[in-house]
Amino acid sequence: MIATKRSGHHAFLEWVLQNRKGRYAYLNHINPRSPNLRAATFVSNSVRLQENFAHRKRHTTVLSYENQSLEQITGSEAFKSRDKILGKPHRRVTILLMRDPLNTLASAVQVVRSGKHVVTDADHWIGRLVQSWVNHAKEYLGYTSILSRSQIPSEVMLVSYNKYLRDELYRNDLSLVLDMTSTDGLNKLSHFAKGGNTFFSDKMSYSPDISRLESRWEIVKDDPLFLKFLLDNELQELAKQFYARLETNELAAALEILTHNAKATYG
Repeated sequence: MIATKRSGHHAFLEWVLQNRKGRYAYLNHINPRSPNLRAATFVSNSVRLQENFAHRKRHTTVLSYENQSLEQITGSEAFKSRDKILGKPHRRVTILLMRDPLNTLASAVQVVRSGKHVVTDADHWIGRLVQSWVNHAKEYLGYTSILSRSQIPSEVMLVSYNKYLRDELYRNDLSLVLDMTSTDGLNKLSHFAKGGNTFFSDKMSYSPDISRLESRWEIVKDDPLFLKFLLDNELQELAKQFYARLETNELAAALEILTHNAKATYG
């Protein structure tokens, strides 16, 4: 799993894993510079896996990378030698999950403004997220083919978080490809700015308002930090193409208005 922070990928992963049979192991936020797949957090539905992960049979193993460039990930020694570390899988799938840029950026700004997470350098933290989104969007839109050219063959899935939220048929298609037993559990989406995901200690269950999840940008539309990052020309161009593929006129129109405001204020 490859995504930016604030992309909704934790919620997506929980949806997948709770609807797959068998034991799973989830290595969250792997550092690609580490030679041994060191993760910030390890999660499993099996106590035995938690005690002896490397030598236990498991049906699903998830390696999750956040805010890393595709070149960094696929070029790391741990990524290239992961079969030696984990054992050769029956099937290997690389998922690149993308959330639309306005709401990804808005969610990040809201994290900074909420004060519930320690962000010592907001410009650097959000700037890295924007760089990662741009890097991933080039692959998603077909400008690069880094994942398909990886040294270790893998099925590559390009997943739209927005479509996952709003489109039942899209979720059905995903569930078939990922060998899921059902599509239940959409009501376990992470709560905005409350810790980031439902896997860990801050679990919250609620019925998500999809329209609100796609309008986070309205909360911060006048925030200088939000507008400043919209001045990135590469982000603007890729965002236009992303919204055209997503077929959402409202977000495309919002992007145009917000970039105009950003240029008028800071350009």
